[in-house]
Amino acid sequence: MIRRPESSDFPSFQEKYIALVPDDVINHLVEQKSTFSAYIDSLTEEKLNYRYAKDKWTVRESIMHVIDTEQVFSYRALAVSRGDTQNLSGFDQNIYIDNFNSERFGTSYLNKYFNATRNNFLMLAEGMQDSDWEKSGTMSSYTMRLNAVPFMIAGHLDHHLAILKDNC
Repeated sequence: MIRRPESSDFPSFQEKYIALVPDDVINHLVEQKSTFSAYIDSLTEEKLNYRYAKDKWTVRESIMHVIDTEQVFSYRALAVSRGDTQNLSGFDQNIYIDNFNSERFGTSYLNKYFNATRNNFLMLAEGMQDSDWEKSGTMSSYTMRLNAVPFMIAGHLDHHLAILKDNC
């Protein structure tokens, strides 16, 4: 089992995500596959295009943001676990959304893309040794221990799903 991260294992801005996740993070990640997939399947085209405020993303863009973020954190976990010591670049979430025309993709694509991304991370996690989770890397402008990554991924999805359910 992956040790629950301590506050020194991740930057403080990630606390709001990590705090949402139970200790058995891998089981939670697996459970999220079905709950998030069911949520995506429940969406109509009208709901996918819904924006609850002028300066907020559409539901479809929010789903893409969750997937993009998981892809980035999965890569970071791979790089650090394999001994890569370079500073891993950050990403501007708005640029990622602005430069990807997600409007052409329906629930089938979004579900396949999410599940492929999640399955990729779960396979990476399954292949890691206990000692890998204790490795740290420099990501953007901060240092993070790998044991925080699965908690960050899971909590980030929970955070955005709650916002979508509350506002959309």
